[in-house]
Amino acid sequence: MVRSAFFAAAVIIGSTAPAMAETTITVGFSYRILKVDEPQEWLPGRFSASLKISDDGSTEVKSRDSSGELPVRKSKLGVRGADPRSVYRVLDDNTIQATRQFESHKLVVTAKVTGSTCEATVHYNLKPGYDAYVMYSPKYGKELHFRDMRDQKATCSIE
Repeated sequence: MVRSAFFAAAVIIGSTAPAMAETTITVGFSYRILKVDEPQEWLPGRFSASLKISDDGSTEVKSRDSSGELPVRKSKLGVRGADPRSVYRVLDDNTIQATRQFESHKLVVTAKVTGSTCEATVHYNLKPGYDAYVMYSPKYGKELHFRDMRDQKATCSIE
């Protein structure tokens, strides 16, 4: 059972119960990214994900991006699930991290719990050999090349 690490969140968010049925952490962020394919332009984007963690360590992620709802993904903490590009890990008693691998980059979203609140940080890391992010654009209906991924705002909440 996953009781160490993140399931100390029962104490962190004020519960006196020895275990929780589930906790949901919702992280959202918006960004701007420079499309380098012609015509060059700055494009806005949004992403949000609700990560429901059960007492047995199982996870369910409901997410949406600028193109709409994405398929629900189920897995276990620390294990790649139906989507082998994503994994959720407990870093310490107060921190959980989601990592998602893309062709050109890795997206790392970290949620740190303090009391009954949390703070999210988002990092985009280009992989060796790439000088641009390669991503699907709903606006253009195809993969495009982007640079200068900039977070504008990241939010985090706990239920």
